Amino acid sequence: MTAFSPLLGLLEEVPDPRRAEGKVYRLPHVLLFSILAVVSGGNSYRSIATFIDVHRRRLNRAFGLTWRRAPAHTAIRYILQGLDRDAVEAAFRRHASRRPRAGRGHPQLRVGAV
Repeated sequence: MTAFSPLLGLLEEVPDPRRAEGKVYRLPHVLLFSILAVVSGGNSYRSIATFIDVHRRRLNRAFGLTWRRAPAHTAIRYILQGLDRDAVEAAFRRHASRRPRAGRGHPQLRVGAV
């Protein structure tokens, strides 16, 4: 999905805290799908797992994945709690700095524009 490619690229830079054997699900996708779940109203690890489970086929198609099931909520908790917070913040700051700002560069978004 090209709309998420820039963010996925930045999420690729976040160090994965898991051992090689524990990397069934790629970290950038787990992070992106967690973000989508929270933006959709999810507020727990279980709701993130449910979001991924409900939308798994659509997510697989959109992102070229072959996930047979969503990660367990305990796996999501382990992954998210083990992240380097500074690295995640840096990725989000880079993403935000690349986004167009209202009133700059897009006349239709300029404050007061009709």
